[in-house]
Amino acid sequence: MKREIKFHRLKMEIPVKNGEIARYYSKLMYVEHDKPFCKFYFENEKTAYMVEITLKRLMENLPPKAFFQCNRRTIINICYYMNYCEKPPTIIMDNGKELNLSYRKIATFKKQKAELAGVSPLCNRCYSCSDNNCLDLLNYSQEKHKNNASFGK
Repeated sequence: MKREIKFHRLKMEIPVKNGEIARYYSKLMYVEHDKPFCKFYFENEKTAYMVEITLKRLMENLPPKAFFQCNRRTIINICYYMNYCEKPPTIIMDNGKELNLSYRKIATFKKQKAELAGVSPLCNRCYSCSDNNCLDLLNYSQEKHKNNASFGK
């Protein structure tokens, strides 16, 4: 039996060897796709969790303001982005990891990054915002899952 990732309002449940672990979206730094698996990298964790899921399905379930698909195989949490290099287009994450940015996605990345500049929908990550900024993430999550009883956690 194939075990799948479960998406809830503010967190996801990832299948592991001995059951499932729950992790908040706000702690997800980036995801790398290596067919047929995705590797999930979380803040302050050395282990990457591997789950069989497509990036398309993953992007459909992640909060769109905070997450960005920077190339064919990588999704980042913009709140963990530290720097951007133009040549070659590279995104440097808080943990020092360098991720390639597709040339076709440069303009979209700059726009989405500018929308979150100084204001993050993930308040436990951004120390300069007030609690009201979390409403973007919360409203997205409630809207996305309000008609589905399995997302009640």
